[in-house]
Amino acid sequence: MFSKIRSNDRLYWLALHKHFFWTFTPRELDLIKKKFGSLEKFWYAERREVYEFAEEGKIKRNKIDYFLRYKSRIDFEEISELFEEIESKNIKMITCWDKDYPSSLKSNRWPVKIDAKFIYNPRVIFVLGSNLDFSNCVSIVGTRKCSKEGEEKAYELGEKYSRKGYTVVSGLAVGIDAAAHRGAIDAKGRTIAVLPWLEPVYPKENQGLAEEIQGHGCLLSEFYRKDLVGRRVDWFLERNKIIAALSDKIIIVETGVRGGSIRVARIARKLGRKIYVCKPLVDDKDKIDGFNRLIDQYGAEVHDKVNDL
Repeated sequence: MFSKIRSNDRLYWLALHKHFFWTFTPRELDLIKKKFGSLEKFWYAERREVYEFAEEGKIKRNKIDYFLRYKSRIDFEEISELFEEIESKNIKMITCWDKDYPSSLKSNRWPVKIDAKFIYNPRVIFVLGSNLDFSNCVSIVGTRKCSKEGEEKAYELGEKYSRKGYTVVSGLAVGIDAAAHRGAIDAKGRTIAVLPWLEPVYPKENQGLAEEIQGHGCLLSEFYRKDLVGRRVDWFLERNKIIAALSDKIIIVETGVRGGSIRVARIARKLGRKIYVCKPLVDDKDKIDGFNRLIDQYGAEVHDKVNDL
């Protein structure tokens, strides 16, 4: 069994993701690839060689200390079983080294600083669906507490941009997100739902929609199962960074002055994405203030019609 484990580099990616997720940045992982060629070779390299590599690459010594101290404790029988579980569900694990890793997730603008915290492009993404086309994406997002008019607008945009050949990206949330996905599906187009974790589907009331999306695009997350991450994660910040990065253009239909859509806009602006916001469709102070904040603080342009993009 040990020789079988050592022959599959993806098991080492899964072990790294599960036990050392916060240890190495994508930049540092690229240095590992350049030096060692595979995670397996890095895993079993001599301590002296690893320390010399870290010094050359300006990787903090405490990271290497931590990795070398705990890597021998990892149960690769457990990792192998987890890998087989993922494969049995037709879930694809794509690493930042893979050629099919979305090019839109790579940018020299990472890391992005949000609320005194640095966030990075995903080291690994887990994808489930029939169409893994990450090109020509437009993100359509908004509040869960949307108006009927806002929901109808999101559906219209999802449908019309889908017919124009765009892949509609959103977060599967109740409200604006779900309406945008539904519009794309009804237009028989492509749509991607970015989730805080792949299993279980969140929110659970959109389980049926999630299953439909798999036939028109895919579900995507940086995390396979919520219970596998042993430390606290700002799940929705990690989800929002992918929504912001996958698309060159972000459309916010309705939002309050705070919330996930504002975070998407903050990240999108730092990544150099184009941000659009729809005019408030109801007389609601919070939504009007959210609209004004997006224009004043994040440079959003008003989206009036589909041809605006």
